[in-house]
Amino acid sequence: MAVTLSDPTTLSLLRMAGLGLAAGWSPDEGPRTTSALSPAEELAATVSRIGAVQSQNWRGALHTLAMRTPDRSLDTVRQAFDQGLLVRTWPMRGTLHTVASADLPWLLKATLPRMDRQTSRRRLELNIFEPVLEAVAETTHQELSRQSLTRTDLVARWQQEGLIGKMPGRAYHIFMTLCYRGMLALGPTDDTGEQLVVELDLPKLMADPYPVYIQRYFRSHGPATLDDLARWSGLTKSSLRSDTSKARTRGILASTPIGTHQLWHRPDLDEIPEEVLDSCREMILLSGFDELILGYRDRSCTISPEQEGLICPGGNGMFKHTIVENGHVVGTWRRGSAGHPVPEWFTDPTGPQLSAFERAGAQLPS
Repeated sequence: MAVTLSDPTTLSLLRMAGLGLAAGWSPDEGPRTTSALSPAEELAATVSRIGAVQSQNWRGALHTLAMRTPDRSLDTVRQAFDQGLLVRTWPMRGTLHTVASADLPWLLKATLPRMDRQTSRRRLELNIFEPVLEAVAETTHQELSRQSLTRTDLVARWQQEGLIGKMPGRAYHIFMTLCYRGMLALGPTDDTGEQLVVELDLPKLMADPYPVYIQRYFRSHGPATLDDLARWSGLTKSSLRSDTSKARTRGILASTPIGTHQLWHRPDLDEIPEEVLDSCREMILLSGFDELILGYRDRSCTISPEQEGLICPGGNGMFKHTIVENGHVVGTWRRGSAGHPVPEWFTDPTGPQLSAFERAGAQLPS
């Protein structure tokens, strides 16, 4: 099927398909058939293909990840974490993401130097020096060798040991630093559903991680620009440009000029079946931190700049859940008192839209 990347709707639908939102279809494997992988392993493979999935809020992360399982199962998501296939950490931009555990070495190798530089001033303001981090890491190792702890419980132990003081934000930045340096992550859940802290022992990775980083992003998030990748990764365009061009030369990526922009994408977009994009036209209810919205600098093909303020009022970084139809955000939604979705439409809904919302609500992860 020939695709027209100058059409905003087509562009948004292609992104949805690449990000695992086309029910019953995998961008790398085609129609889902009987797999030798368990559902949890399939989900981990999907997350690995995407590279990293925004997961600022744990409940929202469960929803986001479940939308990428064939049966939209929250249990499958929890199993992937409980089996150690997925972890939640700060691999870039100081923002929590879910990543495949196997991908942590190259992800963190690519972003660690810049993350350390970007957070150095805040660490200095909070009096977080290397001896402090070393002491906290040692206490953490001792505590976790004896028992499993949630992040809240672990921070309480730090407080009891007099390691963090009472300065607001200090514990958060210490924990984040230990995570993006590859020492800790959030993994399995306890009996209450809260995530437990896990220690990591990552192998040394000597290979250059940038080619893999770039390919994962554009083959899942594409069509997208280098500006989109730089915003998503927190890395500079100058550090990404050369390897992006090399991937095109090797046939791993392709690019299409649209106006003044160059859109990068997998080279086989024309081979995506039309029925796959048609499935993405159906109304879907996404969590507030889905990659379809937050994975780009320019998301105007999915939501207009005028409407962005409606999904993130005040620009405070807290995004509302979105209603997406035919590749476009048409409203937001929230959970009502009984847990049922309640819509807030951008414009008066049609009768078919109301019916589609009921169907989409019935298909929410459970």
